[in-house]
Amino acid sequence: MRTDLRLREDRKRAALSLALTVAIYLLVLIGFWITGLLRLEELSDVAGPVKVHLTTRGQQESPASTPRPLETPPPPSPAPTPLPTQPPAATPTSAPATPPVPPTTRPAATTTPSTPPSPTPAVITGREEGNTYTLGFSEAAGKVGRSIYVPIYLYMPLPSQLPRFVGENMVKDLRSKALFLRYYQEAGGAFSLVEQPPLDDRPDLWDALKRAGYDIGHAEYRHRPGLRPVTIQFSVDSHTRGSTLLSVTLVSSSGYSDIDEAVLYGFSRATFFNNTDRPIKGSFTYRF
Repeated sequence: MRTDLRLREDRKRAALSLALTVAIYLLVLIGFWITGLLRLEELSDVAGPVKVHLTTRGQQESPASTPRPLETPPPPSPAPTPLPTQPPAATPTSAPATPPVPPTTRPAATTTPSTPPSPTPAVITGREEGNTYTLGFSEAAGKVGRSIYVPIYLYMPLPSQLPRFVGENMVKDLRSKALFLRYYQEAGGAFSLVEQPPLDDRPDLWDALKRAGYDIGHAEYRHRPGLRPVTIQFSVDSHTRGSTLLSVTLVSSSGYSDIDEAVLYGFSRATFFNNTDRPIKGSFTYRF
């Protein structure tokens, strides 16, 4: 029994010592290996060019490329053959400078003074109670014209018949009652003209008829058959003579003497001015 125990003890000791010896050797080898890794190699001891390769762990280092042989420079190209030099061109002899020709001055174009346009004759147009008129002068505006105008329809013949309501309104108008009853009278529910009033009484009667509601724009005289425009020619004396109206002449008749008379009379009620020293002619046309 003891012998077996000793053998086992000896075997344990031998195995332990062997393990220790192997461990010591391994430690020594590891130490040498680490020392070799940590030793720095002098770059000057290495022959030839030093190349540094950066590799990551696990990456295989690529083999170093074989250096290319130096290229031999090409032989120098032969110098170009010089071209034959040409003699310098002869300088052309300058021709004698011709004296500058002075510019010819053209005579200034003589502008003939333009004739001023002839003054436009003065023309006056107007409208009154359905009638129209045109007044023209042979002289320009501003030199001759009309100062005061009296409506010509106020001198027209009065209507022969009046509606009852117009006559009644005329009677109620105290301003014109007496004048109205002098020329009109009631008969059969209407008012009839007894006689045509004189020219100077007509303006007051026409004003009263207008206030009473009579339609002057459709007055009885305007509906006479064949009624035509009335044309008058006249002259206005110089301002030194008061610009009075001269030689009023009927040129074109309306076809009715009482209407012609009314137009001539009403036209002569106007006043005119003439700033020239001579008479000025004019014309007047009255349309219905």
